[in-house]
Amino acid sequence: YSAFHLKNEYTGQMFPISVQNLSNFIADLSLKNYAGSSIATIVSGLSFLHKILNKTDPANSFMVRKLIRGALAINPPQQTRMAITINTLSEMLRVLPSVTECKYDQDLFSALFSLSFHALLRVGEVTGAPGKNPNVITSENVKLGKTSISLTLHNFKHKKTTKPITLEIQSSNQKDVCPVHTLECYLSQRGTSNGPLFRNEDHSEITRSRVHKVMSESLEAAGFDSSSYNTHSFRIGGMNNAISNNVDLDTIQRWGRWSSQAAMNKYIRI
Repeated sequence: YSAFHLKNEYTGQMFPISVQNLSNFIADLSLKNYAGSSIATIVSGLSFLHKILNKTDPANSFMVRKLIRGALAINPPQQTRMAITINTLSEMLRVLPSVTECKYDQDLFSALFSLSFHALLRVGEVTGAPGKNPNVITSENVKLGKTSISLTLHNFKHKKTTKPITLEIQSSNQKDVCPVHTLECYLSQRGTSNGPLFRNEDHSEITRSRVHKVMSESLEAAGFDSSSYNTHSFRIGGMNNAISNNVDLDTIQRWGRWSSQAAMNKYIRI
C-alpha cells in the first residue's frame, strides 16, 4: 500500500488509511489482475494493523466490503463450494419427509441443518461423541429459550484462549427454518439427557457420512445438484446470510470463530 500511496501522490498522511484511498487501492489491485482472494488477504492485513493500533478500520466500511465481494465474484477461488441459502435450506427441510419416513430423523435433521446454518457450525461440532470428538456440542452446552438459543462452545477449531464462547442464536420469522422452532421440535423427541446434542434415535452417535448423505439426498429431492455442495455449505450460507442482513464482519468472524478475516473472506459468495 505504501508504494501505491506514494505513486499516486496522495496528500495527507498515509496512515490511517481513508476509505476512499483503500477503495482506490483495491481497484488498482483488481486492474493488475490480482486474484480476489489475494486482494481480500491484503486488505485483511491492513485491517488488522488498524485494529491493533486502535484506529478506525476502513475495511469495515460498506464501500470496501462491496468492493471485496466484487473482486471475489470476478475471480472466485477454483472448486468453490456453493452456499446453502435460506431459500435452499427451506426447500431441503420441506422435502425431508420424502428422504426419510422416520419422524425422529425428520426433526433431527431439520434442527441440525437449521442450527448449522444460523450458528455457522462446522460439521465436526454436530457429529461424533465427546469421548471421540472434544468439539462436539452436547445437550449441556445448549439453553433453549422462547425466542433464542444460548449455545456455549468450550472447544472448537482455532481456539486461542481457555475461555468458552457463547453464541446467542435468535428465532426467525420464517418458522420452517427457525433454529428455535426446529430445535424445540427435535428436543421434544430426544429428551434432555446428557450426551451429544444430535444423536440417532437409538442414542448412537451421528456420523459425518450420514449428515452428508441426508444433506445430499435432500438437495437432490429439492431439485439441486448436490455435487456442488458439502456440509461446509451450511456454514458458508449462514455467513453470507449474516452479511446480507448487515452484520459487521468483526461480529461474523467471532460467531464463526475464523482465525482471521482473510480466512473468512474466501467464503463470501455475494
